Amino acid sequence: VLTRLAPAIELEVPALGRREPEFGPVAPRRAAFPEAASPAPTAAAPARIDLDSLVVPLWLAGSLALVALHLLRRLALARQFRHGTSLETEVWRRRLARAAAAVGQRRAVRLVASEAVPVPLALGWIRPAILLPAKAREWDEGRLDSVLRHELVHARRGDEVWHLLAVVARALNWPNPLAWLAVARLAPERDQSCDE
Repeated sequence: VLTRLAPAIELEVPALGRREPEFGPVAPRRAAFPEAASPAPTAAAPARIDLDSLVVPLWLAGSLALVALHLLRRLALARQFRHGTSLETEVWRRRLARAAAAVGQRRAVRLVASEAVPVPLALGWIRPAILLPAKAREWDEGRLDSVLRHELVHARRGDEVWHLLAVVARALNWPNPLAWLAVARLAPERDQSCDE
C-alpha cells in the first residue's frame, strides 16, 4: 500500500574507484521498488488464429480428400469388375474382335457384365477392360457394336490415364472453380470424341 501512495525513491550510488564525467551519458535509472514501476496485470489477450498458417494444411487436406475419394470410387469399380460375369463365349469374342478391328485396338481387352453398373465403361490402362451392364446381353447387334467401339476407343487412347491426370490436377487446384469446371467438361468432350 505504501509503495502506491509514496513516490518511488531513487538513489544514486557512485561506483568505487571510478568516476563518471559529469557531462557524459547518463545510464537509465531504475526504480527502488520494481513493483511500483511495473504495470498492473491485465487480462490475457485472446489467442489469435493466423490464417496464413492454415492455408497449406487446408489445401493439403482438400487435395488428399479428393484423391482418396477418387481411389475409393476406382476400388468400387474394380470390385464390381471382379464380381461381374466374364463374357468369354465365342459370340462375345467375335463381337469384340470385329469392333476392335474397326477402331484399331490391338491390345487384348476383357469383357465383363455386372448388375451393379448402369452404363458401359472402359477400365484400366495397363490391362484394359470393358464393364457392361448385365442387360447388355439383351441389346441388339447394332447397339452392341456401337457400344463396344465406343469403349474400345477409350481403351485405345488411354482415356483412363487422362482422367486420372485431370482428377489429380483438380485435387491440386480444388479451391479454383475453373478446375472443377474443366474436369466436368472433360468427360462429355471425351465421350463425344469417341463417337466421331
